[in-house]
Amino acid sequence: MYWVYFVIQAILPFVLIPLSYLLFRWNRFKNERVYIYLLILFSAFLFDLMSISFRNQLFGLLFNFAVFVTLAQMIWVILRLKGRIVPLVLSSIAFSSYLLITIFWLVTAQPPESRMTTRQIDRYRAGEITYTLSRRLSRKVGGYPAYVFSLNRLIPATPFKKHLDSYVTPEGYFNSEYSVNWRETSEGVLLDLVADEDTLWSLGYTDEAR
Repeated sequence: MYWVYFVIQAILPFVLIPLSYLLFRWNRFKNERVYIYLLILFSAFLFDLMSISFRNQLFGLLFNFAVFVTLAQMIWVILRLKGRIVPLVLSSIAFSSYLLITIFWLVTAQPPESRMTTRQIDRYRAGEITYTLSRRLSRKVGGYPAYVFSLNRLIPATPFKKHLDSYVTPEGYFNSEYSVNWRETSEGVLLDLVADEDTLWSLGYTDEAR
């Protein structure tokens, strides 16, 4: 499954530019598509503001792709403005930067558990609330490899989850054996992230914050 997800990640960036251009040149339903694009951008703004994302990684990837396609079409509009040197230069820089970042990611990613592939490693249910702990690989250029652990709360009756907090493992703990201790206190749920015998991260999530 993770290899399939990684292949999709590798293909979509190169599909973005030609697909956005074809949609830009396609005149049918042009006015109707504007409302769809506005809805996509507004949803992306709300997701980022409220730290909400899709539970399913593939859905999240496709949604982000739709956002980039929408933004790319805006750049195509700028490129058609004749005699506007500054917009042309800025749009060219944006496209070039996107391609360079995409190539860099493909070179440095570590499949199947790449930096953008999140693996759920544990979950805990407290009353009607379900929490999940996920992990992804983070490799800094010129630095040490590390894991990023993320604590999320599932939003009931929806395909979404809310991000609560993250923790990046320090140097020297990449090859450690990790375990998780969940416990409920009078103030809410407490999560202990243990590497070997060291407690690296303790995070509490109170009932009032729900």
